[in-house]
Amino acid sequence: MPCLFRSLNSTNAWYLFNKMAGRQQSVESWGLDILNIPNDVLEHILSFLSSREAVKTCVLSKSWRYQWKNVPTLQICDTVDNCNKFLCNFLLARHHRTINVCDIQYIDEEMEQMHVMDIWIFHVVTICHVQELIVSLRSDFDFIHLRNEALTSKHLRRMNLHKIHLGSQTADFSSWPSLEDVLINCIIDAKIITSESLKCMTAIDCEFDAGDTRTRISTPSLICLELNEVFSRTPLLEGMPFLEDAYVRFSDVCSDYCQYDKSWACGNEDCDGCSCVHDNKEVSLVLEGLANATNLELINKPRVFTFVRDLRRCPLFKNLKTLMLSECFFTTEPQRLVCILKKSPVLEKLVLLLFEELCLTKGKIIWSNLWTTVLDYP
Repeated sequence: MPCLFRSLNSTNAWYLFNKMAGRQQSVESWGLDILNIPNDVLEHILSFLSSREAVKTCVLSKSWRYQWKNVPTLQICDTVDNCNKFLCNFLLARHHRTINVCDIQYIDEEMEQMHVMDIWIFHVVTICHVQELIVSLRSDFDFIHLRNEALTSKHLRRMNLHKIHLGSQTADFSSWPSLEDVLINCIIDAKIITSESLKCMTAIDCEFDAGDTRTRISTPSLICLELNEVFSRTPLLEGMPFLEDAYVRFSDVCSDYCQYDKSWACGNEDCDGCSCVHDNKEVSLVLEGLANATNLELINKPRVFTFVRDLRRCPLFKNLKTLMLSECFFTTEPQRLVCILKKSPVLEKLVLLLFEELCLTKGKIIWSNLWTTVLDYP
């Protein structure tokens, strides 16, 4: 019987319950009595439903009246106001029962009860001991503003935040000792993001806005890093001794470029790209933090000077075996490529990417006419 339910998805589960009352005979033809399913199996089935659908199953049988309260998942997709109303009743009725996976998706931009929303997010994290948290807003421009308050959780292991505005305390993951996997698409006002336990970090289309300084990322246990598109200033990556795979990509949305068309440090105070007030120009921004990677991909638009700046003090890539580079490293100034190769003593494979042009398709930036050259090195 467990093999039967392992293959159920949300649609099949909904169909099973929706047709149950009117077609009991067809259900019995499966060779099982669905109203007498063991509780642990039933909870597993209900976890494939949205939380609203799971609550509705309470009318199917007296034995099922309170079964939804024990389902270890919370899944809801609705307007902010409707989500808040549902979460208020749902969470209070469940008391302090554990939630393993919490998936909340907001779908509107008119958010009258925004101040109430983060109360339930904090409640799920701190009271319900959630292990995986997913919070997202379906909007092209708006972001959810969480109150700038430190969260503490010994149970949270995975977190996915989409269109969230994180303050200095909310972005502090140091009090989450079990957190291992983070995916964020956020505006981050923090001067430092720190976590001793984090092993995988993916930051896509994030804006790092720490005022007149740069956001520092301190994650010494990190194994996998993806930094894909940076709005505003490039964050400063501190040492990652266990890093294996890293992908870093900068395009024209990054603010680290010279308004006077120089590579870096033009000396003009009115150049926003070159004149970060508290920017220590002797410190590597990215490459030093990536020095221990085994597989490394560096993609960069020519005008962004982050990698050019770091190459002036290029670190030793002692573990690097596979390296992928965009054209800015070898077309205009081949010595950049030579510099990295000299610092990569165990390199086995070099991949060079050539991009003819950048085009905009359906609101998404894509590269067109991509040529790839793969070289065995040395």
